[in-house]
Amino acid sequence: MVSSEADTYYGAKLKCQEKGAMLAQITNQKVQDILAFYLGRLEPTNEVTELDFETRNFWIGLTYKTSKDLFRWDTGAQYSFSSFAFGQPDSQRFGNCVELQASAAFNWNDQRCKTRNRYICQFAQKHISLWQPEP
Repeated sequence: MVSSEADTYYGAKLKCQEKGAMLAQITNQKVQDILAFYLGRLEPTNEVTELDFETRNFWIGLTYKTSKDLFRWDTGAQYSFSSFAFGQPDSQRFGNCVELQASAAFNWNDQRCKTRNRYICQFAQKHISLWQPEP
């Protein structure tokens, strides 16, 4: 689910949890490519409700753990696939949360967690299989 509103990283995480989901985990290039294609098509169709800079980017569930000096998914798992944009991550002391950055073809960027972005909630496979799209 792609949000239509912006929130901080922790606000976005909470809103996903309230829906029984979590911020998206991108574990391979195929998922990255599908998301980048879909998100790239949102703006031309005017589905982005707030057109300021920060809402063109999307939170995913990856954060930098300073105590462990590495990025981890919200589940606690280490990431094995990476799609950081060129020169990223670049501010691990301040940019502890990861966004899909529109200006970098939706590749990853480390960002301050208090930045307001849209977000992508991921549901468990058992919920996805029960979902029925509206006609």
